Amino acid sequence: MKHIFWLFIVLVLPLRAQFSSATIGINGLTCSACAKGVELRVRKLPFVDSVAMNLKQTEAKIFFKKNTKIEIAKLAKAVVDAGFSVRSLQIGFKFNKVDITDNYCFTFEGNNYQFLKTGNKNLNGNVVLKLVGQDYLTKTDLASWKPLLKNVCGTTDKKVKTYFVTL
Repeated sequence: MKHIFWLFIVLVLPLRAQFSSATIGINGLTCSACAKGVELRVRKLPFVDSVAMNLKQTEAKIFFKKNTKIEIAKLAKAVVDAGFSVRSLQIGFKFNKVDITDNYCFTFEGNNYQFLKTGNKNLNGNVVLKLVGQDYLTKTDLASWKPLLKNVCGTTDKKVKTYFVTL
């Protein structure tokens, strides 16, 4: 009986780790019709539960369905497909006492996540991860990060995407 309990803990607890929400900063969002167009594109994604547009801040807050795989690249693509550009993308992720350093990597839902410019930290609870890369930053912001975008997560599998993140 004791072995079944531990097997349950090992199999179920990793399933609870999940992205909770995202905030996308959107360049060029100037009117309610623009906001509605972005909202409709993002809402069509199968992992999206709801979208709250903020025209004043020119951003979208996206809430995800529980127990579904989140495809980060598709979030940014939906904004671009609606005719706008992404200036920032932040995603909430729940950690359970994870010690990180610069270039620390973890794998989740078949993708790698590599931390940049974090120093030594202990992550616990819901943490906002800021994505770094050409699809998630303005060209000006990307320029300062570009020298750091070197994948050190150790996989050669082309199907595994590495996302660079910071706090």
